[in-house]
Amino acid sequence: MKVLFVCNNAYNPGNGLSVSIHNTLRTLREHGVDARLMAVRNPAPDGPQPDFPLGHFKFPVFEPIIYANGFAYAKIERNKISEALRWADIVHVQEAMPLENVVVRMARKMGKPLTGTFHLYPQNVLANLGFPKKNLYSIPVPISSVPRTSSGII
Repeated sequence: MKVLFVCNNAYNPGNGLSVSIHNTLRTLREHGVDARLMAVRNPAPDGPQPDFPLGHFKFPVFEPIIYANGFAYAKIERNKISEALRWADIVHVQEAMPLENVVVRMARKMGKPLTGTFHLYPQNVLANLGFPKKNLYSIPVPISSVPRTSSGII
C-alpha cells in the first residue's frame, strides 16, 4: 500500500506535528507500508527532505510571526500535488490548511481514499494575537460533522 502524508511543515524540531508525522512514517515503513511525505522543503539543506517537496509560501506582513513560531507554509503547486496523488493509494492530511484543502479536493476528483488528523489548536493562533494565556484553554472549539460517503466515514 502507498500512503501519502501531506502537511505544510514537517521539519520543525520540537513541534508536535513534526514529531507525530515522522514517528508515524517510520512506524508504517517498519511494517512494510510505502509511506511518503509531501511538505515544504526542509530549510536545512543537509537534512532530510520530503519525498514530494513543495516550495515555501511566504505571507506578506505575517511572515515574521509565522517564522518566529518555527512554521512554514507550503506553496500550492498543483503539478507536484497531482504527481504525488497519482502515486498514492491513500492520502492522509495532517492539518486543515489551504494546502490540505486543495489536496483533498484534488484527491476526491481522482477517487483517492482520504484520512486526516487535526493538529491546529486555537491557542496557537490566539497567543500570537495577544489573548491572555489563562483563557486559551477555556475557549470552546466546535466539532464539525465528519464527512461521510455511502461506504462510511471518509
